[in-house]
Amino acid sequence: MSELFVKKSCWEAVFFVFKFVIVITLVYFRMLLRVILTRGTKLQDSMIDTNMSAMRRGFLSPTSFLLSFFLMFFLMFCGIATIEAQTYSGTTLSPGDVWMTFGNSGEAQDQDVAESHMAFVILRDIEAGTRIGFTSSARWTSNSGGSWSVEVENFKGLVWTAPEGGVSEGTEIVLCDIKDGESGPAGRETDDAALYRSADNRSIMGGEMCGAWESTGDNVTDMKGSHIWAYQPEDGSLIENPRHLMCIGSDLNGTNGQPNTASGTLIYDAAGVDGFSPLYSVESHVFQTSQWHYNGPKTADPSGLIQDGLSAGFLSRLNDVGTGESEDSEDDSSNGNSNGNGNGNGNGNGNGNGNGNSGGGNSGSVDYGNYTNGVDSLGIGSEFLLIEPNGNLADYAGDFAWNEVVADLGNATLDITMNAEDAKFSVSGTGVDSVTVHNLTVLSGTFESCDGGGKTARIQGNISIGPNGNFKGGQGMLKLSGTNGQQTLNAGNAANPGASNVEINDLVLENPDGLKVLGHAKLKQGGVMKFTSGTSIELDENPLDDGSGSSSITLSSGSEGTAIIGPCAASNFSQGTDQEFTFERYIPADPNASSWVNIGAYVTGTTVADWTSSNPTMLLFKYVESNYGSLGAGWSFMWDPTAVLEPGTGYMAMLAQNESALIQVTGKFQIGDVAIPLTFTDDLNQSNETVDGWNLVSNPYPAPVDLVEVLSRVDGVEAYYVYDNSSAGSYTTRNDQGVGDASEVLAVGQSFWVKVSSDQTLTFTEADKITSNTASFMRTRDAGFGGSLGLEITNAASQWGRTFVQFVEGATAAFDAEEDAVFYNNPSTSELRVWTVAESGEKLSIQSMGSLAETPAIPLHVTTGEGGLVSFSGYAMEDAPANVCAVIEDTETGERAQLGFEALEVDLPANMQIDDRFVVSFTAMPSITLETTACDGLEIELMGEAWETWGMTWTANDGSAEGSGLPYELADGEYTFEFALPSAGCVQTLSVVVETTCLGDFNANGERDIVDLLVILAGLPGQGSASAFSEEADCDCDGVVTINDMLTFLTVFATDCPE
Repeated sequence: MSELFVKKSCWEAVFFVFKFVIVITLVYFRMLLRVILTRGTKLQDSMIDTNMSAMRRGFLSPTSFLLSFFLMFFLMFCGIATIEAQTYSGTTLSPGDVWMTFGNSGEAQDQDVAESHMAFVILRDIEAGTRIGFTSSARWTSNSGGSWSVEVENFKGLVWTAPEGGVSEGTEIVLCDIKDGESGPAGRETDDAALYRSADNRSIMGGEMCGAWESTGDNVTDMKGSHIWAYQPEDGSLIENPRHLMCIGSDLNGTNGQPNTASGTLIYDAAGVDGFSPLYSVESHVFQTSQWHYNGPKTADPSGLIQDGLSAGFLSRLNDVGTGESEDSEDDSSNGNSNGNGNGNGNGNGNGNGNGNSGGGNSGSVDYGNYTNGVDSLGIGSEFLLIEPNGNLADYAGDFAWNEVVADLGNATLDITMNAEDAKFSVSGTGVDSVTVHNLTVLSGTFESCDGGGKTARIQGNISIGPNGNFKGGQGMLKLSGTNGQQTLNAGNAANPGASNVEINDLVLENPDGLKVLGHAKLKQGGVMKFTSGTSIELDENPLDDGSGSSSITLSSGSEGTAIIGPCAASNFSQGTDQEFTFERYIPADPNASSWVNIGAYVTGTTVADWTSSNPTMLLFKYVESNYGSLGAGWSFMWDPTAVLEPGTGYMAMLAQNESALIQVTGKFQIGDVAIPLTFTDDLNQSNETVDGWNLVSNPYPAPVDLVEVLSRVDGVEAYYVYDNSSAGSYTTRNDQGVGDASEVLAVGQSFWVKVSSDQTLTFTEADKITSNTASFMRTRDAGFGGSLGLEITNAASQWGRTFVQFVEGATAAFDAEEDAVFYNNPSTSELRVWTVAESGEKLSIQSMGSLAETPAIPLHVTTGEGGLVSFSGYAMEDAPANVCAVIEDTETGERAQLGFEALEVDLPANMQIDDRFVVSFTAMPSITLETTACDGLEIELMGEAWETWGMTWTANDGSAEGSGLPYELADGEYTFEFALPSAGCVQTLSVVVETTCLGDFNANGERDIVDLLVILAGLPGQGSASAFSEEADCDCDGVVTINDMLTFLTVFATDCPE
C-alpha cells in the first residue's frame, strides 16, 4: 500500500538568502520554459496540442506569475517540500497495532546459556509481507527533520516479515535467538501447538512457524535498555522512512547524554511526558533488567482493537480492564505488586509472577514485570528463560483472560485461582519440576497438572477445589513439596463419596509435614503414589465444618492399568498399618472363550463376595498343596461368600467368555516385608514327586514386583509359572536366572505357581516394588551361565507351547532341582505343548545342559492338540549365546530348519503325544574379523571350532566383487560373508566392513594429531614403553621404529585422514 506525505525540513536562517536567490531564478526560468514550449514541441495529436496551448497561456499569465512567486517564497521560508510516494509492504500499520510483550538479555547464538528472545502482539489483522522492525540501540533524533542516530551500516536491529496468509489480531509472535544473528525463525501458538520453554529453560520451543526475522545489517543487541522502538520500514529498506508504532524503555527521552525523541513520529504527543504519547509508550526501570515481560490482563474485545483503521490504543483498553494495585509512580524504583486479573502465571488468567514493577512517567497502570534483576524467588538467574508466551489474546473473553493456559515454570510464591467453566490450565515441558506454584484454587474450570508424559506440577502450598472445579492429572506427576507445615488437598466433595472430579496420575509426597486430604480423590489408572523419607498422608475423617463428610483415596484400575503404591513404610501413613484406601482391580474379558486368571488378594479382609460381586459369572478356586493325590486333587471351589482371601495366597478365577470384572475393595494393605510360607507334602501313595510341592501364591503388595529378584534370594525356589490367556492360553515359565517366557514383573493382584522340594519361605520386600513401566533389570548370573535358547510351537487353532534350554557349565542331562524347571502339570493330548525330559524321566520346561561342546542333541516331546500344520520356530531370547546354530530336525522325514532363521512346518494328527521324533541339535559357528593395515594389508581372523570344515563365500554389498574361500585382498567397503555347514544344516551370515588403516592415525579419530605424535615418540628406541607402541609406530613397515618413522609421520602430521 502507498500514501503521500510531506517531508518538511526546517533549514537554518543562514540559508534564507540562498533560498531567495533560488526562488527568483525559478521565476525567470518560466520565461525560458515558454520559449521551449512554443518552439520545441511537436504535437501530433490535436487534443494534446489544444491542452498544451492552454497550459502555456495559464502558466505565463500575470496572475499565474504572481501565484508562482508567492508559492515559491512560502516554500522557501518554511522549507523546501518534497512530495514522495512511500510504499509499505502488506498492511500499513499505525500506533497501537503492535504491543511489545517480552525481551531478555540472552547470550549470542551457539552459546550454552539462555538464548535472547523478544515477543510482540499484533492487535489487528495484517497481510502477508507486512514488516515490523525493532531496535534498542538506535535513537530517534530531530536531526534533518527526524532521523535515526546511526547510519544503516551501524544500525543494530531486526525486521520481522509476516508469513503467507498473514497474521490475525491478538497473535503473539516470538522471535527466537536474536542476538548476534543474521536471521532466524519466529513462532506463534496455535490450538494444536503451544509455545513453551525447552527443558533446560534456555530457548522457546513448540508452536508453529510465523514468518522470520533478519538483521538490519549489524549484529542485533539485547532488546532491553533505555529505549526500544517498534517501527514499520518502507519497502526496499530495513530502517528508512519508518512509521513509529511504539516505544518502551527505562529512559525514553535519553537524558543521559543520548537524546531520544518522539518529535516528528506518529507517537508524538505534546501533552505527553517528553513528547511521548502515553497510549503508545511505557517508561519503567524493568526494561533495564535481564528479562522483562508484559504482565497485565489481555483484553478480548476484538471490536475495540481497530477503529477507523487506527488502533484505539492498547494501553487505554488495558486501563479500562484494570491491572490490580499497580499505580503510577514518580520513582522508577517503585514496585507495583499487581495481583489483578491476568496477573501471574496463573490466577487462571495469564503469565508472569505478578511483580509489576510499574514505575516511571508513562507506565500508567500497564503491568510490566521483571525477575528482580534477573534472579527469581527460586534463585534462578538470568542464564535461564523465566517467561511464558502469552499466546493468542484474541481467543480469550472477559476479565478471565485465558481459557487455556500452558505453563512451564512458576515459583514458590505464585498463587493460581481459576474461576471460569471453560478454563483449563495445563503444564508444558519435560523438566523435573515443569511448573511450581504456591496455592492452587480451582473454583471452576479444570487444572490439568500434566497434559502429557513426563510433565510435573509442584505445589508448595494448598490445593482447594470448588464445587465446579476439576483436577485432572493427565499422564504426569503432582508433587506436594511444601516446607511450612502440613499441606492440604481439599477436593470439595466430602459429602459425595462417589465424586471423581479430583484425579491424580502420579502423586509424589515430599513435604516432611505431610499431606491431609479432605474429601475424595482418585489415583488414575496406571498412577503411582510415591513417598520421600519422612513424609506422610492423612485422610480427614470429618472434613466439613459441621463435623460431617468423609475422605478417601481410590486407586483406580482399568484397561490403561492399575494405580499402585510405591515403596513405603508404616510411618508414611497417619494410621500406620491400619491405613485404609479403596483399591480397584480390573480383569479384562476374553473374547474367545471362558478364561482362567491367576489372581490374589492384597487388601486385608477381602472376602469371596468382594470379588464375585464384581461379576456373578466369576468362579473362584483355591489350591491346597497338602492334599494327597494328583496335582488336580489340590483344587477346592470357594463357595462361601464370607470366606476371607488372605494376601499372599494365590487363587484361580474363571470368567465366562466376553465377561470382564472390576473388583473394588476398601481396607488395609500390606506394608513392609511379607513372608509367605511354602510347603512340601510328600504323598506316600504315589512316587511322582513332581506332583508334590506345588504352591499357588500371590503378590502381596498393591504394586508390581520384580519376581525374578524375589526368587533369587531363595535357593529352594528355582522357577515360577503364570497362566497366559493370550490366544488359546498356556503356562509361561521363568527361572531365577531370568530364563523363560513369563513376565519378569508380577502384576498387582496376580498369583503364580512355584515348586519346592522342601518347606521354604518366600519373602517380598518393599524394594522389590516396580513403579515404572520402563524399568530395566540388571541380573547377576550364576557363574558358568552361558545363555539360553527357546523353541515355540504353534498351530492354526491359536494353540501354542514353549520350552527352553540353558547352558550352564557343570550341568548334565540328569534332573537338578536347583537348575531345571519342571513342566507344570501333565499335558493333555488336546493341548499343543512341548517339553524336554531329563535322563531320570522328569518333564521339563527349562532344561539345563552343560557347555555347548558338551551338549548332545535334545529330543522334544509334543502333544499335538488340534493337530494340522504345526510350526516349530525359535523363540527370541535376550541372553541367547552368540555364534550358536540350533537346528530342529524331523527324524521321520529328514527335514531340518535352523531356529531363528526359518520354521519347520509339519502336518501332525490331532490329540496325540509324540516322543523323540523331533530333535534339536547345537553347533558352534565361526566368526570373522577383517582389517587392512598400512604394513600388512588385509588381515583376516577366523574364530570358532573346526571352521575349516565350513564352506565360505563372500560378496561386496555394492555388487562390485564376490568370491569363495578366504580373500587375499579386499577394497574398502561393506561385505557379506556366508559360512555353510550342510552336514549340520547350519548357515552363518556375517556383515563386515573393510577399511584401510589411516597412516599415522594411531587412535583412529580421523586425524593425525598430537596424540599420534606421542605414540611415535613412545615407540622410539630408548623409551620406556617402546615395546608397547613398536608395532603402531612402525610407519615405514620395516619392522623397527626409527627416526625414519618419525619423518614419515611428519609428512602427514596435522592432516585429516582421507574419507
